[in-house]
Amino acid sequence: MITLVMSKELVKSACKLLIGEESDDNEVLDDALGELVNIVAGKSKSMLQEKGISVTITLPRSYRSIKELKNTLSEIKGIQVNFTFDQYPFTFYLNP
Repeated sequence: MITLVMSKELVKSACKLLIGEESDDNEVLDDALGELVNIVAGKSKSMLQEKGISVTITLPRSYRSIKELKNTLSEIKGIQVNFTFDQYPFTFYLNP
């Protein structure tokens, strides 16, 4: 499982990059974020398949709160890397 945790401000910034306009509408932001994840996942899958590695990708899942995410990941160990995009922090969490 790969988990990205980011602020709503970062999601708004990504949305602006993808669709060319700002939005505060949660549905629009969810769609833009889902599309961003699909782009990254699709490119990663393509690159791995070129190396002979088979990859299966599910649809992205979004969480409305850190609490909801913590409940999902509570017993799962993994690796966390913290990043910033412009001034916005986000966390990349990878686990088997």
